Amino acid sequence: MKLSHALTTVIWLVAMPLSMLTAQTLFDSPVSYTAGSGPWGIAPADYDNDGDQDLAVGLRYAAMLSIYLNNGDGSLQAPIDYASAFHTSSVASADFDSDGDYDVAVVRGEAYSSGISVFINGGGAAFAAPVDYATGDYPCDVVSADFDGDNNYDLAVTNEYSDNVSILFGNGDGTFQESVNCATGDGPHGLYATDFNNDSHYDLAVVNTYDDDVSVLINKGDGTFEDAADYPVGGTSTYPGSVTCGDFDNDGWMDFAVNRWDYNTGGVCVFLNYGDGTFEPAVTYGALISYSNVVSADFDDDGYVDLVTAAGEGPDGISFFKNNGDGSFAPAVVYSSGGRVADMPPVDLDSDGDLDLAVANTYPNGISILINLTYEPGPCCRYPGDADHDGQVDILDFQFLRDYLHRGGPPPPCFEEADVNGDGNITKEDMSCMARYLFSKGTTCEFVECP
Repeated sequence: MKLSHALTTVIWLVAMPLSMLTAQTLFDSPVSYTAGSGPWGIAPADYDNDGDQDLAVGLRYAAMLSIYLNNGDGSLQAPIDYASAFHTSSVASADFDSDGDYDVAVVRGEAYSSGISVFINGGGAAFAAPVDYATGDYPCDVVSADFDGDNNYDLAVTNEYSDNVSILFGNGDGTFQESVNCATGDGPHGLYATDFNNDSHYDLAVVNTYDDDVSVLINKGDGTFEDAADYPVGGTSTYPGSVTCGDFDNDGWMDFAVNRWDYNTGGVCVFLNYGDGTFEPAVTYGALISYSNVVSADFDDDGYVDLVTAAGEGPDGISFFKNNGDGSFAPAVVYSSGGRVADMPPVDLDSDGDLDLAVANTYPNGISILINLTYEPGPCCRYPGDADHDGQVDILDFQFLRDYLHRGGPPPPCFEEADVNGDGNITKEDMSCMARYLFSKGTTCEFVECP
């Protein structure tokens, strides 16, 4: 079933040069690290369990997975390389074998050996040889979440040539079941897992590059999905590729944003949730500017989820769109990216409480770190309940608390944010409070305010 929508609303905005930036500069100049050929996907996690965020990088042309360990100050050690497959691209991390260490799944996009390779962490960021799993034809992107509610991490993979998403259910011991496929539109690329209809189950947003739309797949509660509802990004041959999700208008419902690559249309399209898991027509920002990627987080620590996009055509760089506080966005401020961007996940690399960017540059080959300069000395607590400290209070925080308390996962970056009931301890009572807040919208649990 497809949902029809009115033509996309377009807001004509242009990038603001750095000279016009009156507030504090958000990102420092990029610090670059060498990489093998074709850095394509990055998955941040604490792979060596030392309390700092590290990086797993998929090298598309070097047939390799590179692990960059953090020195604790945001600088990175030389990479540790593991043999993978040609066209290793997107990377996802989670504790697949329930031992308290973050493992890694990478996409194998080679035409004759498509699938997923899973690297199990034996502790200390020492990974075993990969185990391969079949998916559809020419996989592009991968995310991990517990889709069937059995407390084991599963995988979802977009398949460009077979026009579907493969779901691989995790057994909890690091192995996965044979994939089950869900139909999408033409040429699915980027995807994101989150809870769109507030029923405590992970849904999916899938970008259909050749249909110029996004498919929203609502989880039935058991890891199977309803037929896709499709939302057009506006225009034809706009080549959308990346999707990110966040509560942009702070109404308690997850929204999503999508980039458009084509230079004649361009921009980033924002879809606000009606409050039932369906979405308003897109509003477009930065029109006529080509973007290859989009991510979201509260980068400036003002309580609202912002957007960052990467240049598709034209000069290299990233654009920061500040959230106005109502789900609309200010004109972009442009920063250097260090090269042509393939991926740029937000992550607090220097452990100062704000979110930096880890950037995979395909030309020139390398990893660029953009340190966020927002930090001011003081308490780390910004949003009570934000256990994973990503600037949003959502189902991922419940998952983070569960892993910390019951699976030996990493400790919360900010104690006060994870101690949601303010009793001075992080216990299962905080998990219960978080669950009541998320799934009954706060009616039975009051978070204690940050000190």
